[in-house]
Amino acid sequence: LNRHTDAVHHNIRYSCPECDYQGTSKDSLKYHMQSKHEGIKHECSECGKHFTLKSHLRRHFQTVHE
Repeated sequence: LNRHTDAVHHNIRYSCPECDYQGTSKDSLKYHMQSKHEGIKHECSECGKHFTLKSHLRRHFQTVHE
């Protein structure tokens, strides 16, 4: 609720220092930085699809490949 209030009603944004991206949370900026500027990707061993977060890769693998 606090994140929603800050982002939507107080227009608080977290700006990327390397591009025009603006996230609505510190975590969204962190994931953006990792995936877009640091090249951190987790690849599915079955289909080659890439994910920024390991948890998203695990969820993908369980729902698509298992």
